[in-house]
Amino acid sequence: MVLVAILKTVDKLLLGCFSLFMKILFTELLSLLFHLSCMRALLNKSNF
Repeated sequence: MVLVAILKTVDKLLLGCFSLFMKILFTELLSLLFHLSCMRALLNKSNF
């Protein structure tokens, strides 16, 4: 019984860490894409 409880707790912790990691990764990717598009727009403006 104790082992099952420990495994469930570890599972919850791993899932929480994983979802947090995915959220951070997702926001970082979004901001990176945003910055890249902004840079591209600025470059296009300076060219014309």
